[in-house]
Amino acid sequence: MNRSLLIALVAFGGCAKDLSFLYQAPIDGLEPVLHLGEIPVIPLTTRDDIRANVVYGEIGPTGTPETGGVTFTFRGVDGPLCIWMDPELATWVQAVETSVQQPSAPYTQPDNLYDDGDLELFAGLSVFYTGTPGASMGDFAVRTKDQLGNDLQVQYVECSPLGDSVGIETNNYAGRGAPESCEIGSSLGGSSYTAVLDAWSLPIDDGRLGFGVVVVASTCEDLVGSLTPAQQECLILGEAVFPGEPGRRGAEAKRRGLPLNTWVGVDEVPSWPGSIDLEAAFCTPQEGFVGQDDVTYPLADLCRAERRANRDAGTECSWQLNAAVEGNGERCYCGNIDDTPRAGSF
Repeated sequence: MNRSLLIALVAFGGCAKDLSFLYQAPIDGLEPVLHLGEIPVIPLTTRDDIRANVVYGEIGPTGTPETGGVTFTFRGVDGPLCIWMDPELATWVQAVETSVQQPSAPYTQPDNLYDDGDLELFAGLSVFYTGTPGASMGDFAVRTKDQLGNDLQVQYVECSPLGDSVGIETNNYAGRGAPESCEIGSSLGGSSYTAVLDAWSLPIDDGRLGFGVVVVASTCEDLVGSLTPAQQECLILGEAVFPGEPGRRGAEAKRRGLPLNTWVGVDEVPSWPGSIDLEAAFCTPQEGFVGQDDVTYPLADLCRAERRANRDAGTECSWQLNAAVEGNGERCYCGNIDDTPRAGSF
C-alpha cells in the first residue's frame, strides 16, 4: 500500500474514533440520566392541588450518542392512571398574516426556539423494564423465540403518547416544549410501573432541560376537562428550571427522598424569571373576540413588551448562546422579529 495513503487512512481512523465534538458536553452537577425513585399517585382534585404535587427536575447532556432521560416508578391503583409531563418551555409556530384580526393573530410574534426541549413519554410494568435506573435508558422489549425458534421482540408498553386516550390533542408525541400525556386504562393495584422520559432534544441555548411530571388517579380526559390544547400548557407551570449551584434540591423533594436537582410543587421549583408569565400568556390566546376593537393578545403583547424593554435598556437578545448564564446578552423568550418571513420571500 502507498505509504502516504496508509498515513492518511490511519489519521482519518484516529479522528473518526473521537466524535465527541458532535454532542453537547456534559454539565458538572447535572445528571444526563436521572431516576426519581417512586413518586406518589395523587387523586384528581383541584388544579392548584395538582400543581402543588408536580415533581420537577433537570437533566443535562450525555456527551455521547447514548440517550439521556428520566425514569421513575409508581404504583397501580386498580383503575385508570394519567401521567402528565411537560418539558421546558412553550413553543408556537409564528403566523404570518396581513391582518391582526385573523384567528391566529396571537401567534404573529416569533418564538425563541433555542430555549425549548423535548421528552418522549411511555410507561409499563417495572418487571419488563430493560434499562438501569440512573445509569442507562431502556425500553419494555422482551426477547423471546417463537415455535420455530425465530428470535422475537415483544413490547410490553402499557401506555405511550400514541395510546388510546381520547380528546387529548397533545397525545401524539407533542414535540418541543409541549406537554405529553400517557394513560393506563386499568392499572393493577399495588403493582410497580416505570415511566420513561427519553430525552429527544435538549435546549440549544444552555443544554439544560427542565421538566415537570405528575401521576393522577384518573383518565387524562378527566384531568384535562374542557381545557384547550393551548391551555393544557398551564396544567404544569414553572418547568423552566433556573440554573444554580450543583447539588440543589427543594425541601419537600428532600423530605420525600428525591435525588438532587429535583423539587416538588410550583412554589418550590426555581423557575427562570418571567417564564411562568410566558406560559400564562401562551395559555390565554386572546381576550375578547376576533374583530373587536378592544381585543388583546397576551402572547403577542408579551413579545412586544420584551422588545421594548430591551430597547429601552440598551440590551440585545442572544438566542443561540448561553446568554443569561454567561452574562452575554439577555435571555429572551420571543424570537427575532427580523426573521419573520415577508410577502414574496422564501
